[in-house]
Amino acid sequence: MKNFYKGGRGLCYLKRLSHLFKSKNNRSCTLFGFVLSLICVLFSDAQAQSGRTLGGVVRSTADGQPIANASVSSDKQQARTDTEGKFAILVNKPNGTIIIKHIGFTEQSVAYDEKTTSINIQLAPVDNILDEAVVIGYGTTTRRLNTGSVGKISGADITNQPVSNPLSALSGRIPGVVVSQTSGVPGSRVNIEIQGRNNLNPNQSADPLFIIDGVPFAANNDATNMLGNTLLSPFALINPADIESIEVLKDADATAIYGSRGAYGVVLITTKKGSSGKTVVKAGLHRGINRVTRLVDLLNTEQYLEMRREAFANDGVTPTVSNAPDLVLWDQHAQTDWQKELIGSSASSTDAQLSLSGGSKYTQFMVNGAYQQDNMVFRYSKPYTRTSARLNLNHRSENERLQIGMTAGYGTNSTKNTVSDLTNLTIVLPPNYPKTRDQEDDLIWEYDGVPLYYGNPYAYTKEKFESRSNALMTNMNLSYRLWKSLVAKVSAGYNTTTTFTEYMAPKLAKDPQYDVDGSMTTGDNTYHNWIVEPQLEYNDVLFGGKFQVLLGTTFQQTVNDRVRISATGFTADELMGSLGAATTYNLSSNTSDYRYSAIFGRINYNIMDRYILNLSGRRDGSSRFSAGRKFGNFGAVGAVWIFSEEGSIKDILPFLSFGKLRTSYGITGSDNIGDYQYMETWTHANTPYLNVKALYPSGLANANFRWEANRKLSLSVDLGFLKDRLLFNTTYFDNRSSNQLISTPLPRITGFTTIIENFPATVQNTGWELVVQSTNLKGGDLNWSTNINMTIPRNKLLDFPDLDRSNFANTYIVGRSLNLIRGYVAEGVNPESGLFTYTDLNDDGVLNIQDRIYLGNLDPKFYGGLQNSFTYKGFGIDIFMEYRRQMGRNYMNSLYSDVRVPGFIGNVPTYVMERWQQPGDQTDIQKFSANFGTPATAAGLQFANGHNTSVFSDASFIRLKTLAVNYTLPEKWVSKWGIDRLQVFGRAQNLFTWTSYKGSDPEVQNLRVLPPLRTYVFGIEINL
Repeated sequence: MKNFYKGGRGLCYLKRLSHLFKSKNNRSCTLFGFVLSLICVLFSDAQAQSGRTLGGVVRSTADGQPIANASVSSDKQQARTDTEGKFAILVNKPNGTIIIKHIGFTEQSVAYDEKTTSINIQLAPVDNILDEAVVIGYGTTTRRLNTGSVGKISGADITNQPVSNPLSALSGRIPGVVVSQTSGVPGSRVNIEIQGRNNLNPNQSADPLFIIDGVPFAANNDATNMLGNTLLSPFALINPADIESIEVLKDADATAIYGSRGAYGVVLITTKKGSSGKTVVKAGLHRGINRVTRLVDLLNTEQYLEMRREAFANDGVTPTVSNAPDLVLWDQHAQTDWQKELIGSSASSTDAQLSLSGGSKYTQFMVNGAYQQDNMVFRYSKPYTRTSARLNLNHRSENERLQIGMTAGYGTNSTKNTVSDLTNLTIVLPPNYPKTRDQEDDLIWEYDGVPLYYGNPYAYTKEKFESRSNALMTNMNLSYRLWKSLVAKVSAGYNTTTTFTEYMAPKLAKDPQYDVDGSMTTGDNTYHNWIVEPQLEYNDVLFGGKFQVLLGTTFQQTVNDRVRISATGFTADELMGSLGAATTYNLSSNTSDYRYSAIFGRINYNIMDRYILNLSGRRDGSSRFSAGRKFGNFGAVGAVWIFSEEGSIKDILPFLSFGKLRTSYGITGSDNIGDYQYMETWTHANTPYLNVKALYPSGLANANFRWEANRKLSLSVDLGFLKDRLLFNTTYFDNRSSNQLISTPLPRITGFTTIIENFPATVQNTGWELVVQSTNLKGGDLNWSTNINMTIPRNKLLDFPDLDRSNFANTYIVGRSLNLIRGYVAEGVNPESGLFTYTDLNDDGVLNIQDRIYLGNLDPKFYGGLQNSFTYKGFGIDIFMEYRRQMGRNYMNSLYSDVRVPGFIGNVPTYVMERWQQPGDQTDIQKFSANFGTPATAAGLQFANGHNTSVFSDASFIRLKTLAVNYTLPEKWVSKWGIDRLQVFGRAQNLFTWTSYKGSDPEVQNLRVLPPLRTYVFGIEINL
């Protein structure tokens, strides 16, 4: 409409139409011509009154960048700035005021008079969390205008946490996201589950899609080497200090633009970039101490020997050197706390950071480098190290049409500790286990001429184990504005991750009575991924609203190569590592090639920053499906109404500073089934026959399975009070995953154990996400803010036709959670026999699968976090607490998970001393037993299946996750030394845990796995 009026062209068109209709011999035409003539007169008068158009440019005071789509108004006239920040508006008076508004900037009024011809305006960014930038799929928005469900954690919150894996920093901070460490070993895997479990198969990966600066990173959240161990996560290769923010995309509106790759959510990691201005050198150094958070109390020697003697008495068996060396042969007064000995060390850590950043108006750069070393709490082990470097370069042309950005990062880490977790040994070794090292540090393999029962626990000190990972991550973003409203973009990236593992067991590390030759195993795992995504983006004003269209396509290829070599028969330790010196060896390799392509698009329409509609869609093609089934369609719609902008609402609810309703619905999918599953696969036999290695089938073909479908509904309300100093958000989600793609078991008689197929089951995840953010004090020397989040989830198997005839008939129940506990009802210990007893539900005298019932589930009942941040002058304090209400597997699950029961040779938690000893005792711990074939052992092994009420108990916890204290010295002090900024800080992670859980740590829930570490660091950071 603006162009229609400009220069009087619209009036000329109207006059021509009026003359045309007046020339017709038709009364109606003549009448219509008269009306058009009247309109011409009216517009001519209006034009005569205004007489001119004012133009100008709107820019940001922060960086001088033009601000597009800013609202410009004067009286009843409206206009919008274009992509260059330029605007043109009709004015009706010689003198007046122009008002400029844009989300994220302070509103500004500018006066004009009859001499004014052009206005240059600068808007200052507002200090409002609602207007902070939020990264979404293929773009950015603000929390105020976002149509999707997105959780965000800032780089400052990440830096405050001394973690080796940046994904650990998400724990408890984003609603709808459960983050759990699998081990306290630095750099180990972190499990992430977004809005509940979707998949029937618990062993099938359900990781979200991870994207770093626009490029997918790591096919999975771990690096599994060819030794069969899951070791360092590839995310441990990323320096947490390099991260600007992490966004977690949850609902369909946020994830559907990623199609099948976003079925389980999307995690976007954005790294830091340089800014214009003086060149800044930033250096930081901190030193720290690590300790295990929470250990379980084990029996001392006196208690242990009491347990063992009682067990033999219960069994009616006499202890001998062969079955009880701890009672007959070893020192009865010796005592070693094996937890303290093997995993109880205080381990130091060092972290050094150096960065250089700066640039001009058109070119900015940042170069970062870091080194980290974490000594292990495992005694006599070598440290974990990580070295990383990252370069970021951004440039735009002087005419603002061309923009290019490039990021390149490299990281390498290494661990040389042990091939296995030493925590397992701490509940294996009796407290009076003999000394196994002499004064020359040589290993001892016998005691008084009798071989040691468990060998030498220090054998790992003579072994050589190393796992090294390297990652190269690169990406480039190029955009060119073809004309005013159309921008062409290309995003391209490549990353590769390589994991090398080597394990050498020389003769020196082996018990000579069993193995006299050395052996070694090496494994290589190489992951290559490249992606190219051309895009077109169109931005304009349509019918008074901001109109944005994005259209793009994706081409991606991922290649994974694995090689494993094992060799034995090294007759001398000096020959270890030389494969030619081995007498026998075996080689295996595996290569997979995954190809993916897609076309995607998004349409966003915004009217007055009040009504917003967002449509997104994607058509995916995957090499994991057979011909005719390779493509799937996914899409979503999201809508927002910012009702606080309505005049009537402002009048009715003047205390409400912000109000927003949001809803979305859409479909995503999944092809997360592995490569070549629709084909018949073959592998070679290890042993040749007549010098020829045979081939045999290793997988059944199934060309009929199709894309899994995930339908997601989200409803949300945002409210702001006290000028947005108090913000409240509540979100309800209902996600349903159907046409399940799972690896289902097969009878072994078929020759195969599993096959990939679609199941008609539907899994539902519903829940409420609640967030409260408040600025309690602001503006003076003392500032205080609070952030609380809580999630109340529910998981349910909604539908499963013919479940009772499927392979999952004894695993799942329709209407119950997938993480259900289905087992026997434990009645404790029979007061007369002293044995575990269970309820025989059908009274048939036989305890079998018919007596297993639903006992509850392992889903968190609720979880979340509480953060308080304080600043006073130069001081800053950040306190974050995580909480989780849940059931979990307790210490009894770990004890009865193998052939040992309390009473066998090996230490156990002190809980077991509450055992049955004589008829009439009321207890939950059965009598001790030390030998196989006894009733107590049989009852204990039946107990070992883990499916009964006794192995589950409350595993809820509240954890003081992070405590960060810092002090920034006054500028007038440090400027004397040529320093711009100097900060000293102290940080602690996993400081305290409040729990009634019976076991080591309620997060890991396994006595045999190293619990999370408690970390203290102290450091300094300098800006020059």
